[in-house]
Formats: sequence, structure tokens, C-alpha cells
Amino acid sequence: MRKRLISLILCLILVFSLAACGRVSESSDSSSGEYESEEETQNEFLDEDDAEGDYDNEFLNDVTIDEAEIYNDGEVIITALEIYKGGSALKIKLEINNGSDTDIGISAEYLYVNGLCLKQYCETEIIDSESADEGTAGLLWVEYEDLKRSGIDTPAVITFDLVLTDGEKEETARESIKIVTSAGEDYVQEINSEGTLFYEYYNIKVVFLGVYDDVDDCDYAFRFYIKNDFGTTLSFSEYQLAVNGNDEISGSMEGAARTGTAAIVDLKIWDSQEIGIESIDDIKKLTCGMFFTYEETGNYYTPLWTGLRTVNP
Repeated sequence: MRKRLISLILCLILVFSLAACGRVSESSDSSSGEYESEEETQNEFLDEDDAEGDYDNEFLNDVTIDEAEIYNDGEVIITALEIYKGGSALKIKLEINNGSDTDIGISAEYLYVNGLCLKQYCETEIIDSESADEGTAGLLWVEYEDLKRSGIDTPAVITFDLVLTDGEKEETARESIKIVTSAGEDYVQEINSEGTLFYEYYNIKVVFLGVYDDVDDCDYAFRFYIKNDFGTTLSFSEYQLAVNGNDEISGSMEGAARTGTAAIVDLKIWDSQEIGIESIDDIKKLTCGMFFTYEETGNYYTPLWTGLRTVNP
């Protein structure tokens, strides 16, 4: 009799325990659901990159912008809403209202921050023709890597060409846009332009700034300051690259600058261990040429070659 009573008591304790656990689990699930819903609402306009990765943005000072209409042709209206640090880039949130009767493409070209050209082309947003009333969220990206390379810790003035295209990807409109942040238009950007003269001719000046081992997507980066007073927009890249006299190494450099402006660019190299480079101290000599292309007439581009140059980091 006593054994049966003890067994009954234990069974009742087990039943009540399971019921309590069920209520706790239900409460926990409900709380989690509310949190996720709130999180989704807060991140309505943010892309996947904002929530992923461990990116270094501590060097970048916080700035804000006032909500402002930056483009209006009577059919397409674009408003800059806010600026924020998200994922791998500083981003400007845009509201895009397409009141035209066709889908449009929107992109940015010749992106400058504080007077330095960071990027020649930016990604395109495709906006359908049914977003006139509700608007579509878009983003203008300024990569942390580009800002850090150029020595920019306080974005003050951001300028770019806003380019609109039709369904056939033909350009239909272009307008110069300027966005001034809370840092102010009078902010003075310190520019790293001191180093070893690499090339100076035709009002183009190239200064070698040094070699870096903290750049993403490569083993090492040779950094250059390029000032363009040539009289027209230049794009630039490298040729016949050799490191320590060895040309069996992969490398790439690309950038652009309008006349009267400058850019800081990296010549990135890979496969350095294959030619015996184990650390940055092993890099003793860089040899390469640069060529600049400029638009002469229409879509015809003319190259300008520097000849081979050598520097010793």
C-alpha cells in the first residue's frame, strides 16, 4: 500500500513538472516571436550584409545626414533618408519612387568622399514601374576598405554621378549629386601624398606610399597616390608587374579620377609565397608600369603608358 502511494505521488509530481515546462517553453517561444517581429520591423530596409560578418569600422566616426530629396525629374523621385554603418560598408539609405511607365536602372559613377575618388562604378538598383506610391528602398555603398585606404575617418562630403538607364540598359539621365553630412562642407581632409615619386609627366603625378599587409582579398598591397591634372578623366591600371625581380606573381590595380582630383589606389598581389615571400619584410623591390586611359572622342579610349618604374619599399 505504501509503495503504491509513493508511486502515485511521484507520478503526480512528474505530470505537474511537465506541465510547468510546457508553459515555460510556450512563454519562451512567444517572447522569441515578439523579438523577431520587432527585429524584422527595425531592419526592414537592411540587407543581409548588415547582419553578417565581423567588420572593422571602429576607425570611422559617426555622421548623420538630413533627409533630403536628391533627384526629381517629375517621374522619378529619389530621397536620401539616412547614413549608417552596415556590414562591410557605410551606407546611405534611399527611397526611390518610380512614377514612369517603365522599369529603370539606377547606379552611381565616380563616387568621391572628401574630394578623393573611391570608386568608378557602383552597383545598379533595378526599380520597377509600380513603385510610384509606395517607394522602393535602395542603398548607396561606400566600402570600409576604400575609406580606410584613402585615410578617411570622417565622411563629410559625398559626391557621385547618379545615372538612370532604361530596360535596355541605355543611359537616359545623369545628374551630379552632393550629400553633405553632419561633419560639414568645410571639413578638411588630410591626404596622404608623401612618399617616393613613381611617375610625373603630362600633369599626372604618381607617388608610391608604401606596402601594406592588412588589406582584404590579397597577400600584400602596394599603395599609390595619383593626382590627375591631365585635363580629362583618367582610369588607371598596372602592367608587367614583378616583385623582387620575379614576374611570376599575380597582381591587379584599378582606379579612376577626374581631372583636378586625386585617388589613392592599391596594387594588390597574390601567390607571394610561391616566389619566396613569407612576410612584408621580404619585399625588397617592386617593378611595374602603369597605363592610363582617357576618353578622346565618343567611346574611343586612348592609352597612355608610363614605361617601367622600380621602387624599393
